[in-house]
Amino acid sequence: MRLIPKISNQKMNVYLKEIGVLCGIDKNLTWYVARHTFTTTVTLGNGVKIENVSAMMAILILCKHSIMLRY
Repeated sequence: MRLIPKISNQKMNVYLKEIGVLCGIDKNLTWYVARHTFTTTVTLGNGVKIENVSAMMAILILCKHSIMLRY
């Protein structure tokens, strides 16, 4: 049993686009933009060490690629 369901990049991009419309954001929101924003604003902007950010992003990349390989 999974706590969080797996979704494809395409579905994630659809969700992000919908959130952008609801929030009045004119930019094209994608998984890549969300990942970059998380890295720069949420982590580095709040004093998280670059080594920890690097480790978190590597995990996200591995998870993303493992999901893509299953399709």
